Amino acid sequence: MAHSAKRKSTIVRTLAGNLALAEWVAPGAAARWIADQWFRLPPSPRPSDLPDGGEPFAVTWEHGEVHGTAWGDGPVVYLMHGWGGRGDQLGALVEPLVDAGHRVVLFDAPSHGASDQGAFGPTSTTGVEFGMALGAVVGRFGPAEAVVAHSMGTLATLLALNYGSLGANRLVFVAPMTGYAATMDGFQAMLRFGPRTRRRVD
Repeated sequence: MAHSAKRKSTIVRTLAGNLALAEWVAPGAAARWIADQWFRLPPSPRPSDLPDGGEPFAVTWEHGEVHGTAWGDGPVVYLMHGWGGRGDQLGALVEPLVDAGHRVVLFDAPSHGASDQGAFGPTSTTGVEFGMALGAVVGRFGPAEAVVAHSMGTLATLLALNYGSLGANRLVFVAPMTGYAATMDGFQAMLRFGPRTRRRVD
């Protein structure tokens, strides 16, 4: 454990040193590398068990298929996972919602879980693609009584509302993404790149 922490600390210091140098000699190249990291997904979590009785489905969007599962009948509740997650992470909500008389729909966003990759390959995606995929799923199952969304899924929900592809009576946001600037501030603090690079990233 101590060896792993020391190795990680060494990597962070080396990266910070390289980005500090790039701040003055190649801020554009540094910004392109940072943007690539910004959109890169973490390792996918292991699949979780889902309740019995679900109906698998696939819908097509601009860059392939989105895969998910639906249960029950009644007003539709969409479950929208977050960055690097999977739809089945919200599986514990399925049975209570079905028992309350809802149709419950969850799915994997582009480049996540069982869904096809997005426009940027199998290890990257964007909040915009999340929102487009949600819109495609809504096109199959209809307007939402509610959306329960986590993290990046909250941004996807807001984008789908803005696009007009989603209507919802209720929104439940869990640990929502609060905005680009604050999130990028944290990313900048972690990678320790400077203002010249940041201007090119923004």
